[in-house]
Amino acid sequence: MGWQWGADGMRNSTLGDWLRGLVTVAAILIAVYWLSVVAGYLSAPTVKDPQGNIIDPYARSKDILLLVFPLVTIVFGYWFGQQGKETAEKKADDAGRKLNSVLDAADPGLLQKAKSNSPGTFTE
Repeated sequence: MGWQWGADGMRNSTLGDWLRGLVTVAAILIAVYWLSVVAGYLSAPTVKDPQGNIIDPYARSKDILLLVFPLVTIVFGYWFGQQGKETAEKKADDAGRKLNSVLDAADPGLLQKAKSNSPGTFTE
């Protein structure tokens, strides 16, 4: 799955792209929601419950953010990493097509001469 490049050079999205986009939007919405929750507790004072335990609502909200933001970071890292991979694959395909067209137009012995000059470059 991934982006499919059409004849006009434009990308056609697939189901995987839509799902990835939905997961990204959901992660952003969750992060924004918890940011608003934490913002609501910024001025909340610490209180004691009937058993004498100190309850700090800000610290509890902050702890949830410590769980949410790494997940959002993972989603963004995957999204941008996938986009970079697809761009690199397209560039590699373009370079391969250009090389094949140059080799087709070159002398018949040119490829063999290049292989003998640098054998480590050409793997079978």
